[in-house]
Amino acid sequence: MSWERDSIVRRITIYCIGIVLLATGVSIAIQADLGVSPVSSLSYAIALITGISVGLATLLTNFLYLFIQFLITKKLYWKSYFVQIISVSALSIAIDIMVWVTGHLPETNHIVIRLIYLVVSMCFIAGALSLLLSTKLPLMPYDFLVPLLIETYKWRLSTTRISCDLINVGVAAAISLIFLHTLGSTGIGTILSALLIGKILAMLIKWYGEKLKIYLGTH
Repeated sequence: MSWERDSIVRRITIYCIGIVLLATGVSIAIQADLGVSPVSSLSYAIALITGISVGLATLLTNFLYLFIQFLITKKLYWKSYFVQIISVSALSIAIDIMVWVTGHLPETNHIVIRLIYLVVSMCFIAGALSLLLSTKLPLMPYDFLVPLLIETYKWRLSTTRISCDLINVGVAAAISLIFLHTLGSTGIGTILSALLIGKILAMLIKWYGEKLKIYLGTH
């Protein structure tokens, strides 16, 4: 019983660290101003258009993803929704804090510095995902959509993830063009993030994934 309690404490601690790292990665990507990751593109576009904080936009966008879950299942899974809301609320608060913190970073007018910021942001996001996934605790609403679509419609994992990302980026680019007359939250950084974050994540999991699972008791 004591070992199980220690495992739960470790998993929650690592999960919280993962949320902070994810918020940091998103915030640094915003400072790079080359386009955020596909997952964050719609939230950041809404923030740019409405003027609300990125954290609040993230929370509102994830409520949309929860509604899509309901449309797919046609059932209200209150316990699952509640846990997902708690998780994304913590992420939203962390994002607003880290946006303020990273706002004090040096100016990013030079393209080399912006590219460095982009690479660092991708590493933070990949590292965060490696921690979050290893805990086997509830996923964020957007990430929960992928396995739900696969289970419901028997789609392939790679096709489903790419399709979700493309739709998210497409909607973000469309509303940005309509309201801001620019691509807003999307750019070369969005493409690079889509291509590289998964590869960095796979590399990190290969390096320490098994050891982390043993430490957390989730292997």
